[in-house]
Amino acid sequence: MAFAQELQILIESSTGKEASTNLKNEAQAQIEKLTFISRLYRKALLQEPKLSDWLEQNKDPSETFSYSHLERIWESVFNKDHCIQGRDFLEKLQRFRRLMSIRIAFREVNQFSTIKDSLIELSVLAEFCIQTIYSYTYDELIKKEGIPWNEELNEPARFCILSLGKLGANELNFCSDIDLIYTYQGQGFCIKEGKQTGISNQEFFTKLCQKLTQLISLRNSSYFLYNVDLRLRPDGEQGLIIRSFTAMQNYYSSAGQT
Repeated sequence: MAFAQELQILIESSTGKEASTNLKNEAQAQIEKLTFISRLYRKALLQEPKLSDWLEQNKDPSETFSYSHLERIWESVFNKDHCIQGRDFLEKLQRFRRLMSIRIAFREVNQFSTIKDSLIELSVLAEFCIQTIYSYTYDELIKKEGIPWNEELNEPARFCILSLGKLGANELNFCSDIDLIYTYQGQGFCIKEGKQTGISNQEFFTKLCQKLTQLISLRNSSYFLYNVDLRLRPDGEQGLIIRSFTAMQNYYSSAGQT
């Protein structure tokens, strides 16, 4: 059965009356092409019929979305109230990632973009999702533990996520996992309400990385963000989930040099 027919039957069964998909013939053909190639996206579009309208109403499907495009859509459509928390936040980000991935596939199968364009867009999308979930997780953790403090420079300690593999090369595809390494700079303890706590920066960032990895990898019935592979970190699976920048330098100049 053609996708447009399935979609119309679904709408009629849910509303109890005859309905139209409101898609123009050209748009129907373009979406049919996408759903023929991907059963996953067929299922997603049937679960959320409005996504088909969104693709059709996307006036310039030939436009490649930059990081700033993703920021504007996220803030204006998904996070416009700026108060979503917990599981709601994660589910909205997962839905956002699925919607943007569908758009990228839609563009490619209908030859609005090249494969290279898709690889770059998928990589930019992953970077945006990682940055967004990191910012949320970090803000939540400092409320509980305080701000990790670089005692030598008397400023907040710095944190970095390094992307390797296909993401690091801006060649992420639709099924890729993401290869990440975490590191931080600044020895000391967390500061909360102007006082030093008993939580070291190493402990804070270890908790941050564990939570961050868990949220990025978490699946529900319909959505998830990415599978995370941390095995490229120093000492692989046996190594700490995060090391200081100095420790990373020492590792790569000695044991990891080759």
